[in-house]
Amino acid sequence: MKKILLFTLLTVLNTIAYSQTSFLSIGDVQKLSLHGFVQANYDYTNNAGKETNDFNFKHVVLIADASLTERLSFRLMADMASPQHLYLLLQEYYAQYTFAPWLKVRMGQFKTPYTIENVMPPTLIGALNTNSSVCYMAGVVSDPLYGLMAGRDQGIMLSGEVLHGSDGHALMSYSVGLFNGAGVNQRDNNRSKDLVAMLNIIPIKEVQLTASCIIGRGTARNDSPFSGITSGEEYRRNRWSAGVKAHYERITFRGEWMGGVDGNTPMCGGYAELWIRTLPKLDVVLDIDYLNRNSTLDKEQQKMVPQATQTTNYTIGLQYWIYRNCRIATQYVHTASPSAPTSHLWATQVQMAF
Repeated sequence: MKKILLFTLLTVLNTIAYSQTSFLSIGDVQKLSLHGFVQANYDYTNNAGKETNDFNFKHVVLIADASLTERLSFRLMADMASPQHLYLLLQEYYAQYTFAPWLKVRMGQFKTPYTIENVMPPTLIGALNTNSSVCYMAGVVSDPLYGLMAGRDQGIMLSGEVLHGSDGHALMSYSVGLFNGAGVNQRDNNRSKDLVAMLNIIPIKEVQLTASCIIGRGTARNDSPFSGITSGEEYRRNRWSAGVKAHYERITFRGEWMGGVDGNTPMCGGYAELWIRTLPKLDVVLDIDYLNRNSTLDKEQQKMVPQATQTTNYTIGLQYWIYRNCRIATQYVHTASPSAPTSHLWATQVQMAF
């Protein structure tokens, strides 16, 4: 199955790159760009005295962007580092039509506009394993009800930039869409659609304020020890977030706070990430990441749940930029929980992007 998917993807990319005739029978390709990135890790983990270490590829991504006309474009994206989850191999495929800078229509499969970090490329995220709060709340990974969906879904979205400052930068941008709510490469599994929206306010180029939300219903893929929702059950799945990112000289900061409910179970989480440029091309990275999967439980009640309900990750590390988006990074992550043993992770990553 994996070989068939890979062969199909490479055949499509080869057709685009070399024939330059027509694409999906829509029109002639005016411009084609191929780009991607690789993130190779070495991870050492000590969890309650149990030590593990391994080399692994977090992402091996290939992206083809085709401009069919000045207004119509298409994207095809695959992550080759997902052999154990074949349905995740082909992650994005969508067409977009630009009526004007303030109105773009996108249809297909792509990232849902929820949280700043979810819509960012992994190459620009300091936490090498991505913040657990975003992974859980945005449906990237670790939510037993939603599953491993890489923060993406199928649907249609409107987006654009409105209002501009005297220096030409957009003062406001928005995204709003309707999605299946079932995740990557999945048909809708209930009669509801998810409404996902994001609003960005950019008072100056260096500062962005963001709010986003998901209003929808899901169908549980597995039982959840945090909410009591069982596999196959339809449940309310709502999320919200508020965040800021800023850059000033040698300092880059990004932080968000998130909340939501699964059924009647409230949850919350958030992170703060700071980059400090100490030497040319060398950053110190600091990150704190908090997640509470059921905020109604006290410490004693959390101990009754078979999995850790509340976790906090403390990260400190260095990253050196070899060339543009290519870097070598290493960091230590200390994970604490009221109901689980403390764990330690030392992660080193080589990132190459083109």
